[in-house]
Amino acid sequence: MTADETSADGIGDRLVKVLSHPLRIEILWLLEERVASPKELARATGAALGDVSYHVRYLTENSYIEVCDAKPRRGSIEHFYRLKPADQTEKAIRALLGQTIRALNGGTLAADSIQRLEWTALMLDERGWRELGELQSRWAGELAQLKAESARRLAKGATAGSPAVAAILGFATPSDLSRDWDASDADA
Repeated sequence: MTADETSADGIGDRLVKVLSHPLRIEILWLLEERVASPKELARATGAALGDVSYHVRYLTENSYIEVCDAKPRRGSIEHFYRLKPADQTEKAIRALLGQTIRALNGGTLAADSIQRLEWTALMLDERGWRELGELQSRWAGELAQLKAESARRLAKGATAGSPAVAAILGFATPSDLSRDWDASDADA
């Protein structure tokens, strides 16, 4: 990996390119769970083996997956792939972006009264960062309760469930990418 690829912009640029095709998202999602060959990935996704092989090669060249095993099969070698280790932040972002793109492509990310997407640009001091972390921790606890309560209701069979993603993000942005901040927006 070059210095450009390991910079903050390089990782973001590479990740956006990697996630720009729905089949690559599906491949990454499947490899989160297990090791697989292109043939197994083609079977799991319903895509043509040639298409899967192309995207597996792309993901390998961009350092997202790696060969972890090879087995002789009918006069050739079947390669098996796994996700390359990534730090927890990159794994979480990759998973969140992948699920978001899957929802957009699947038409399940609809603008209705139940689903929400909200974000706010903030200018935080040290205390603000601590308070943001505390809010995120509380919300993560409430999400865990919500998940458990919903699982209990679903176990009773009274209603059908549907998969969902809830995300909590709080991160610093490079100063050159920040929006024009209005000082009147900041708390005194």
